[in-house]
Amino acid sequence: MRIFFIIIFLTFTAFSTYVSWETGYWSAFPPFNNLNTTQIFFDLIISASLVLFLLYKKRSEQNLKILPVILCGVGTVFLGSISILVYFIWDKSLY
Repeated sequence: MRIFFIIIFLTFTAFSTYVSWETGYWSAFPPFNNLNTTQIFFDLIISASLVLFLLYKKRSEQNLKILPVILCGVGTVFLGSISILVYFIWDKSLY
């Protein structure tokens, strides 16, 4: 399972880097130019929030420090799913 996350991470990070290089990091903002981008923006916010909540809940139930989840949440604001993929690769207890 870990190799799957690594492949996704490398592929998506390369693609995201290319897109950011070509269009600029801030070109995705504002995400509310039309209904399509608004829906995608809110969908990503909801899905990332759910993942972070489940990671927080799992670590809390196991009495582990929640700092990695907090850092993942901060990273998600700036890097999106890339930081969640890094967390999945790092935390071997998930698989």
